[in-house]
Amino acid sequence: MARLSERTLADFLGGLVPASEFGIDLDEIRYELGLVSPHDRGRALRAVAACRGGIPPETVSRLLDWKEFEAFCADLLRAYGCLVTENIQLKRPRVQIDIFARSSPIALVVDCKHIRRPAGPSAVSAWVVAQIRRARLLRMHVEEPSPFASAILVLNDGQVRFASGGAVVPVFALRSFVDHLPDYSEFLQLV
Repeated sequence: MARLSERTLADFLGGLVPASEFGIDLDEIRYELGLVSPHDRGRALRAVAACRGGIPPETVSRLLDWKEFEAFCADLLRAYGCLVTENIQLKRPRVQIDIFARSSPIALVVDCKHIRRPAGPSAVSAWVVAQIRRARLLRMHVEEPSPFASAILVLNDGQVRFASGGAVVPVFALRSFVDHLPDYSEFLQLV
């Protein structure tokens, strides 16, 4: 995919610029990601296609709303080889988990934060503690042999950070984080 201006990229994500104009086969990407309907996740699918074409993920994700950002992150995790379940709702206590990504040897319990500015240490710590709690609750409901690690995905927050037993992962570093997840286990509170 040729380099795009932010306006052209926004038009591409919105479907105003056809994927074929950039030599992209959205059906092939949809198939690879395991997406069933050709009508689902339009902007998120196009966002993954833009990243495959060389546009940095943090540039693409800035143009998505929070729900599209969650779908984009889930699709990236699928593209990186994870088996993904989205929007898990537990009833007692009532808990919502954005993404559960199974990968060997560690599964990820993910919360997506569509924020543009870096968060302070106390906010990050609170996010991670809440996410570890969600991971523990999910562990009681899901049969999965792999240990669970908690991660917060953000738009652009510098480098991967570890706080309170979880990871804060900028979307641009997601692939490397997934590829090296076992190497980070000493920094993660596995449940």
